[in-house]
Parts: sequence; C-alpha cells; structure tokens
Amino acid sequence: MPTAGGGSIIDISSCTELVSTPFSSDYTTSEFAVRDFGKAAATEVATDRIR
Repeated sequence: MPTAGGGSIIDISSCTELVSTPFSSDYTTSEFAVRDFGKAAATEVATDRIR
C-alpha cells in the first residue's frame, strides 16, 4: 500500500464488545482485540496514507 500511495485496512467484527453478555468473555475479548488492533495499526501506518 505505501508504494501505491495509500489505502484502507478494514477490520470486520461485531459490536459485542460494547455490550456485556453473560458467558461470552472470551468472544468479547477477541472482538475488542480486533477493534483495538485496527486502531493501533492505523496510527502506525498513517504517515503512509493508509487508513
């Protein structure tokens, strides 16, 4: 993507991490990890015009 002049990274997850659901802590944790990883990666590659 840097050689192409930029691009977009799309993370796909549900919004389950926003609502507490009994007996789903493992699923909720993994959903939040996907969302937070995307945010962290976006800040690292923002200078390359990748969002």
